[in-house]
Amino acid sequence: WVEHVLAADADHAKFVTSSDVDRDGDLDILAASSDNYTVEYFENDGNAAPTFTRRLITNTAVGARSVHAADFDSDGDIDIATASRDDNQVVLYVNNSIHRSAVLEGERIVTTYSQTRSVAAADIDDDGRPDIVSTSNNIVAWHRNLGGSPPSFASSVIDNSFQGGRWVTTGDLDGDGDIDVVAADRTTNRIVTYFNQLRQSGSVAFAAQVVTSDAMRVRDVNVADLDNDGDMDLYSATDGDNTIAWYENTDGSGRTFAKRIVTQSVDYPRSSFAADVDADGWLDLLSASAQDDSLTLFRQTSRGVFSQQTLYSQADGAQFVYADDIDGDNDIDLLLGSELDNTIAWFANRLRAGRGFERFVVSNTAAGVHAAITADMDGDGDKDIVGAIEYADKIVWYENGGGFTPTFTEHLISPFADVAHGVFAADLDTDGDIDVLSASRADGKVAWYENRGGQFGIAQSQPGGGSGNSRVLNAAVLSSRGRSGDPDLWLRGITLRFETRLGQRLSAGQASDLFSAVSIYRDNGDGQFNPAVDARLVTQTSFPLNNGEMTLDVPNAPTAAAAATRYFVVGERRNQLCNPDSIRVTVISNNRTAADGVSGVPLLGEYMRNLSDSGDPTQGRKPPIVINEIMADNLTTLVDPQEPQEYPDWFELYNTSEFFIDLGGTYLTDDAANLRQYRIPDGVVIAPFGYLVFIADGEPEQGPLHTSFSLSKDGETLVLYDVDARGNQVIDQISFESMAPDVSIGRSPVNSSQWTGLDAPTPGRYNQDIVASDFVYLPSITTPNACY
Repeated sequence: WVEHVLAADADHAKFVTSSDVDRDGDLDILAASSDNYTVEYFENDGNAAPTFTRRLITNTAVGARSVHAADFDSDGDIDIATASRDDNQVVLYVNNSIHRSAVLEGERIVTTYSQTRSVAAADIDDDGRPDIVSTSNNIVAWHRNLGGSPPSFASSVIDNSFQGGRWVTTGDLDGDGDIDVVAADRTTNRIVTYFNQLRQSGSVAFAAQVVTSDAMRVRDVNVADLDNDGDMDLYSATDGDNTIAWYENTDGSGRTFAKRIVTQSVDYPRSSFAADVDADGWLDLLSASAQDDSLTLFRQTSRGVFSQQTLYSQADGAQFVYADDIDGDNDIDLLLGSELDNTIAWFANRLRAGRGFERFVVSNTAAGVHAAITADMDGDGDKDIVGAIEYADKIVWYENGGGFTPTFTEHLISPFADVAHGVFAADLDTDGDIDVLSASRADGKVAWYENRGGQFGIAQSQPGGGSGNSRVLNAAVLSSRGRSGDPDLWLRGITLRFETRLGQRLSAGQASDLFSAVSIYRDNGDGQFNPAVDARLVTQTSFPLNNGEMTLDVPNAPTAAAAATRYFVVGERRNQLCNPDSIRVTVISNNRTAADGVSGVPLLGEYMRNLSDSGDPTQGRKPPIVINEIMADNLTTLVDPQEPQEYPDWFELYNTSEFFIDLGGTYLTDDAANLRQYRIPDGVVIAPFGYLVFIADGEPEQGPLHTSFSLSKDGETLVLYDVDARGNQVIDQISFESMAPDVSIGRSPVNSSQWTGLDAPTPGRYNQDIVASDFVYLPSITTPNACY
């Protein structure tokens, strides 16, 4: 052990404990000192060799003896309770820090198998990082979390003998202190446990044992202590014999399980779940059954004795059941997804009032919902809902608005989960917020989605305009993500990055040649820059750029909780010959941007992974590029500019933003097993609101716009992946069916989220419903005009 002294003046320290007080994924330290009446916490910066910042909670706890941390007011943050002997007081200090948002975008693919159906997360190797387990048609796999920001994963096969893998979960089945894996094979009717040998051998290895081979067409298997004997049992739904059963861990070793039938009278059960619904200390069981459209409760009244009750029988194609305290009233509510009526509904537990369960619809547009679970995605203390929407190929989350009967707001996580089957929620990157995992059957993907939420967000644009020598270089809207009752946000500083439109950072001399000064103005509320009415907060006449960046300190400028304020970054032009539109000025959020208006503590911005990170809008966020048009059977429409006698397939990308975007290092592929099939060469730039046409002829030697693959006229999936540095998240993808000769499909000019057959191909141009008499295609890579 190496001693690290955090404080040498804690006079008569009485009590020390730990908790993640600031909800950033690492443990902070709390201490109570009796003789100086002090309770304080030491904030962990989260580094591998952490340093701690000392923060006072109170210095009036006379004879302080104890301190405890918990979310006493159920608002998602950690409050502090203290006890002090000499003044006989127990005091609660409510945490009023600014809450966070949840921002999930960008699919990160861990691996692909054939027909992946289920995922879960647990710390298999006991290194403090959640790993991933998955099951696909033939393979049960472990994906070790290697750490990093964001983390990477190393995949290894646990079992490749499955024939119809359906479900996977985890738990300590043998009671040895490490996490085991259990999976269900629907085709062979098997439930199999994989005992982790970490405690026995010091490394992860799995010993397989078949629990049963007569779980007829098993749909799921889960882990819980159903008989209250201190060890983990199993339970499952099997639709081949309409059975809900549990498997008693008879001696706690996990080596012998005794099957106990709960019911064989639910018609085609597709999922099961265990929870103490009636708060009697015994876990009850729930099932969703598709043929009788039912949600069924099996109350356990004593050890192994269950009474059956149908709670709802109009859920068309009842698919998935889950349970949690959704309305925050300290009892267990129910969640049900029904596939054929596209509905996710929750059932408020009113048993204490003698009224059973009250049904509320979360969504009736969840097309073919296959799974729905709960998690506090935005850290506000209530349970949100995460869903796998099979028919729409979507992963979504529904934000809980709070209250006795909360309303829910849908947020799209990804539209690229082809036949979405499974979801799971866990803090995979150990940063204090909840990330999402998904399994999708048709593309076989095990994927995860990093939560990049924060306490404030910045949306920015480059509108231009101004008057005289003044030019608006950036219009940034700073939004507080706090809830009602949270403190004001104070703007403390604005960090600016100066670069050319191709991303080359400017030097101090180059910036000084262009501008004599730069100022920050606060908008008066009309959304338009007017120096006569907008308040100028700060002006700087020097440009001490460090790698193209500098920070302008701003006098504390408040923004109320859940409100937004617009700021203008205005440059005074020195060089009249240089077009300022050739320079890009970006606002970068960091730990100098904003602070809590009460405590003065720096705030975490969206897309900042921690307070040492920056919220660079060009990092972490996927580029705003979409696949816009495809022709997979080009016979006479578009000639190859390099080979005028040939008519290869082609597709078009479109830049939806007002920035030049360098596509260099991104990848195009039509092969799910090879995401790096074609690397777009460095220097391929797409203009603001511009189009770029790629020739899919399998001849990349002909130029950077010629891919290494061709398209299939019989239909396939085309994907654009992000650069390696951003984890190869999916930027866009489209699956298309067979195409007729010289017919293109594209995004609808009326609704860009929908694809349609176009009346006439429009390569390199706006998709339109009219037929053009002629067009010219001139693929090129253009360097935009720049001063440098």
